[in-house]
Amino acid sequence: MLGHVVITASGLGLVPAAGVSPYATTKFGLAGLAQSLDAELRSKGVRVTALCPGVIDTDIIRASEFSGDARAERSEAAKFFARRGASPERVADDILSALRRPRSIIVSPRSHVLPAWILYRIAPGAFVRLAGAIAERISIVPISNPGKRSG
Repeated sequence: MLGHVVITASGLGLVPAAGVSPYATTKFGLAGLAQSLDAELRSKGVRVTALCPGVIDTDIIRASEFSGDARAERSEAAKFFARRGASPERVADDILSALRRPRSIIVSPRSHVLPAWILYRIAPGAFVRLAGAIAERISIVPISNPGKRSG
């Protein structure tokens, strides 16, 4: 193998989600790009993998700008990421594993993304209904301008 490219998408690049359509659209595009490039370049010795992580405990919430009502929910969202998020080191380990056993898509951690992806693949209608019901019960916090600090 000559090389391996890892493109970071998201678990939301594999399943639809209410309230984050622009984000999910770009992540679906990245996952599709990685799969297409892998198909095109594999015979030339280059592998391409879409990394599709779930909730990862990073500073994305604290470093993002929120709009409207979402500003008030920043603290709760940050707590959720800290409580439920996998460590960045866990994702790094999963990437290294993918480099050893190349796949066009890897999910990390599997417990966050794989159940939803499987349900969506098997029963898309049931998944959409379930995801919609969950979105109504919890606050979906849209993130805008990641990396830009509000001031």
